[in-house]
Amino acid sequence: MAWPRWPAPACSPADDAGLTPSLAVPPSQGGNAPPVAPIKEQRNRGIELGGFGEPLRGVRVIAGIAYIDSKQTKTGVAATEGKHGVGVPNYTFNAEWDLPWLAGLTLSGRYLQTGAQYADVANRVRVPSWNRFDLGARYSFKAAQQRYTPRAAVENVANKAYWASAYGGYLVQGAPRTVKLSMTVDF
Repeated sequence: MAWPRWPAPACSPADDAGLTPSLAVPPSQGGNAPPVAPIKEQRNRGIELGGFGEPLRGVRVIAGIAYIDSKQTKTGVAATEGKHGVGVPNYTFNAEWDLPWLAGLTLSGRYLQTGAQYADVANRVRVPSWNRFDLGARYSFKAAQQRYTPRAAVENVANKAYWASAYGGYLVQGAPRTVKLSMTVDF
């Protein structure tokens, strides 16, 4: 089900920077609770703000932050009424930047942070907030009339252990340090 969104993009005259605020007010819906503890309604409302730009020549930045107000309503159970929704963090933050110092070479970094969330409908089991830092590089070049772009990325550089999310009474463990290699060929 699509949520209504009201984006309001704003760009500079040179179109090299912008701000993309949006408001998401989804319809009320059933929550992520396990079948043993049904929720009549879970309301998730929030606001999201994203930005992008090139503050210095060749330095590109993308960032976003979201605040989510999640409440269980009409549950008919005092222990769950008005409690925070299961598996819904109260905020998320992400930032990414890349610094191309050499034609075709881009180094990138990304910081992710997610607020605390609850693993049960009564909000007794709190999953702590977490953050992660990723690094990457790509190099685009042309050879034999083809464009090649090899990429390397390291996610969770610090190899931090964390619970990424909660759903249906289960916790989802965040991935350990992960190295990814790929190649794109345009033909």
